[in-house]
Amino acid sequence: MAPTAAERQAAEQLRAEGNKLFQRGKFAAAAQTYTEAITLAPDTAALYVNRALCHKKLAASGAGGGGGCGGGGGGTWERIDADAQRAIELDAHSLKGNYLRGVALRELGGDLGRAISHLGRALEEARAQGDAIKDEIWRELARTQDAAWRAESAVRQAELGALRDQLAALARFAAGKARAAPEAGVAAAGAQGAAAGAAADAAAGAAAGSPGGSLPEVDWPALDRVLARAARGDSRGEVPSCLVCPLTMEVFRDPVVTRCGRSYERQALLEHLAKVGAWDPITRKKVDAADVTPNVALRGAVQLYLEEHGWAWHECY
Repeated sequence: MAPTAAERQAAEQLRAEGNKLFQRGKFAAAAQTYTEAITLAPDTAALYVNRALCHKKLAASGAGGGGGCGGGGGGTWERIDADAQRAIELDAHSLKGNYLRGVALRELGGDLGRAISHLGRALEEARAQGDAIKDEIWRELARTQDAAWRAESAVRQAELGALRDQLAALARFAAGKARAAPEAGVAAAGAQGAAAGAAADAAAGAAAGSPGGSLPEVDWPALDRVLARAARGDSRGEVPSCLVCPLTMEVFRDPVVTRCGRSYERQALLEHLAKVGAWDPITRKKVDAADVTPNVALRGAVQLYLEEHGWAWHECY
C-alpha cells in the first residue's frame, strides 16, 4: 500500500530533521530519525541512502558495532549494504546507493567484480551530474580495483610457480624413464639373443625422445626467462608522466585541456584559476574557465593503461 500524502509529508519533515542531525555529527540520532521516516515512506530511496551514510560515518568512527542505530541487528557494513541494496531496488540510477553498495561489498569481502561495477556506475552518474563526490568515488573505485588486482596477481603468481614445479617433475620423470629403458634392453638381450637386445635398445632410444636414447637437457634459464616475462604484468612500475597531472602529481581522474594545449586535473586547474590567476600554470598564457574543455582522449588513455597495468590503481588513491 502506497503512503498517504500525510505520511509522505511527515516523512519529509523527519528527513529534514535527520539532515540537520547529520550536519551536526549526530549520526546515530540521524539514523534513528531516517528509520522513523522509512516506516512512513518505505518507497523513498533517498531515506535508505541517508541512513546508510550515517552507518558509514559510524563505521569510520568505530562507533557502529552492535545492533542499534535504527537499522536492525548485524554489523555496520551489513546494514550499509542492506540499505544501499534497497535504495538501488527503488532507483537503479541512485548515485550514492551504487557508491555505498560497492564499498560495502568490498568491506564485507564480497564479490569485488560486483563492487567495481557498482562503483563504476556511481562514478558515471557523479560525472554526469557534476557532483563533487566523484573524487571520493574515484578513490574508492581505485582502492577496490587495487584489491582485485592484488588477489588476481597472487593467483597468477601461484599458477606460474606451480607450472614450473610441474615442468620440473615431468623432466625428472622423463629422465628416470630414459635411465630405466637401457636396463630393460640389456635384460631382454640376455633372454632373447642379440636381435631382441637390439630391438630393446631401439625402443629405449625412442622412449628417451632421441635417436641415441639420451634425454635433451632442459634449458632452465630460458624457461625462467619465459616465466619472468609472463609475470612482468604483475610487477609494479612507474606510471608514465603523460598520465599524471603536473599540478597534483597524481594519475588523472578528470583531465581537462586548456587552449594552450596543456592538460590538468579539472578541480586543480579551476582552483588555480580562481585563487592564483587566470593564466595557464605552465605556459603562463592567459586562460579562464571558459577555455577549459574535457580531455576525453586522455581520460580514455588513462583507463586503458589502468586496465593493462592493474598495479597502477594503487597510485590512484
